[in-house]
Amino acid sequence: MCDESNNQKTDKEFVILTRLYDEATLQVATRFLEMPICNIGNAENLCEKLSEAVRLKPHVQDLGCICHLVQLATGCGIRAAQVPVEDILAYFNSHEEVERSVKVRDLASHLRDPIVKTYFLFLSAALKPLSECNIAFQSEGVQIHKLEEEMSRLMKRILGYLIPARAIVGVPLREVEYGNGHQLADEDLFIGADTKTFMRSAELPVSAEKKIFQTVRNFYEAVLKKIFSSFPLDHPLLRDLKVLDPAARLNITPGTGT
Repeated sequence: MCDESNNQKTDKEFVILTRLYDEATLQVATRFLEMPICNIGNAENLCEKLSEAVRLKPHVQDLGCICHLVQLATGCGIRAAQVPVEDILAYFNSHEEVERSVKVRDLASHLRDPIVKTYFLFLSAALKPLSECNIAFQSEGVQIHKLEEEMSRLMKRILGYLIPARAIVGVPLREVEYGNGHQLADEDLFIGADTKTFMRSAELPVSAEKKIFQTVRNFYEAVLKKIFSSFPLDHPLLRDLKVLDPAARLNITPGTGT
């Protein structure tokens, strides 16, 4: 919680709370962690203050925000696909230029383009597992014990959209090959049922279809690259967090958490 007042004569405080397992009460509780000064509450400064607070508490483990990491992976995928999302969003976010005819013509041109529509139908399907993962961890309830399981499920779903299932089964996730030479054929890539139906009805040129499928590959590769580089997949704490799951209490081994 950050003070967002516009009073420039006083310092602004950034209240950091943490959710933890209280061994005294055997319950998950919210506790005060730190309250640093943060006079300019932009994203960069808030993240810096949060990281600094965590560093000063050696007993606190920083796994990062999974919702933020999922969003970053989503952004990497969209940028790699080079779909004109930003152009269209810029129109709707515009106030001063909303009535300018050139903006209207540009937007109309994008929306009439069957290739652009194909891209948006694809994104509607491909972004679903990322969105579901993000929403799952925005719950008011304690979800951190599901982090390892949900990260693994998300990665396997995205991998399964790009490469054969046999390449994933029984293989540690970090060792799965998903680059060129390991991917599905164009007709087997996951693009969503609506996307396939539209592409058949639009009768797109072969060159356009090839470009679309290359865009699909670029999207999945970028998302996976970001996930593998930023998700805390190998953090030793992930497995121990399962002690917080009441449903898994009978599966906890004696050495867990020690």
